[in-house]
Amino acid sequence: VSTAESQRLDKALSDAEEMLSSYKDRPEMVQLEVVANAEGLSLLRSDTSPYPDRIKRLAQQFNNVSFLACSRAIEKLRMRGIDVHLLPEARVIPGALEEIVDRLQEGWVYIRV
Repeated sequence: VSTAESQRLDKALSDAEEMLSSYKDRPEMVQLEVVANAEGLSLLRSDTSPYPDRIKRLAQQFNNVSFLACSRAIEKLRMRGIDVHLLPEARVIPGALEEIVDRLQEGWVYIRV
């Protein structure tokens, strides 16, 4: 997720929830990572997220979903004087691009929202 546009953030969470729900009772396991960078970091910031309760619910309901925040995007905001506080469900990763490339090399599928 690289945008703060509320419709796209809502779609990302809806798509994630739909995918997680559809695989819940299947024998094959799915692991889902929602990676936020650039403006999309607003999804995981405690002061700007329009969906903190929804993210909390998804994290509690599904143990196979992760919400990842790009440390480079966080650093860029801090350099602009913005104090960044993430939702408790968010985990900081070194870089969004590296995470995506690593996962693709491991056989994951990338879905851009």
